[in-house]
Amino acid sequence: MPPNEEVHWIQRIRAGERDYFTRLYKKYDKKLFALCLQFTRNHADAEEQLQEIFLRVIANIDSFRERSSFSTWITRVSVNHLNNFLKRRVQEWEQLPEDSAVDRDPMNNTILSLSIEREIQQLPEGFRQVFILHEQLGYKHEEIGQILEIGASTSRSQLSRARLLLREKLRGDYYRVAP
Repeated sequence: MPPNEEVHWIQRIRAGERDYFTRLYKKYDKKLFALCLQFTRNHADAEEQLQEIFLRVIANIDSFRERSSFSTWITRVSVNHLNNFLKRRVQEWEQLPEDSAVDRDPMNNTILSLSIEREIQQLPEGFRQVFILHEQLGYKHEEIGQILEIGASTSRSQLSRARLLLREKLRGDYYRVAP
């Protein structure tokens, strides 16, 4: 679709024509669902967050200023929303009592996955965003730069630091596990 057609759709949405929002939804729902799934690691949460994102998009459509592509803008809105979701999720996870029903066997792959996900979620925000966009969703550094409004070199640097932090944290978790 030519960029001018998408801008036309946005103008129509701003004028209250709901059919154009449906077109935008159909164009972006699969891409954004994949993003949600990478952040949440849970199909139900991903679906819920996708709906929340589209509600946020429709509520804030007037803030799209056409300085970047709509694709970049909607991805930025999504990443910001998902970061807030993850912050809430980490706070909930940290409030779980040690003796909760969660199986804490270090040999259990579910717990290992949760440990890795927890460490990804606890990375500094910029590192986490770049790590997920690059490593889990396959964006190039130039695209990440546009989405997060940073330089491609900053994206490369943050990815490198994120990998280093994850290695250090996961090694520490491995050695702290009691037999």
